[in-house]
Amino acid sequence: MSMMEWYIALIIDLVASIVLAVVVWLISKRVRYLLGTQPPEQSKMKKDLFSSGEGSILAKPRKIFIDTYVFIAFFVLFDIAAFILATVFFVGTGLDAALTLEAALVYSALILVTVLVAIKKKYPRDAADPVLEGGIE
Repeated sequence: MSMMEWYIALIIDLVASIVLAVVVWLISKRVRYLLGTQPPEQSKMKKDLFSSGEGSILAKPRKIFIDTYVFIAFFVLFDIAAFILATVFFVGTGLDAALTLEAALVYSALILVTVLVAIKKKYPRDAADPVLEGGIE
């Protein structure tokens, strides 16, 4: 396997991971919009909190979510690491060079999808109720 083939495969993998992360993020935003379950804006949360008389200056409404750019960057970096580890592993097994790249691409794609689903399940993009989340001291 030449270095040029490896770089081309790495670029393909990188583009695929970026596209996949963006598509999943956009789909989740669109589905939430269609279902009418968008989290409230910060200003609306503050207004509701303080108009109810339950708030104090210490109450800071916040959203519990991973920022979009951090979300995408995490997957790109994770996918690059998985791709490099996979190519090193499959080169060590003595496979043909073309099969090594294909195996590494499939392996890193499976890891990417698995972790993407796990992160989206663990960190939903829902707004936290500052009163229930302990925002008032």
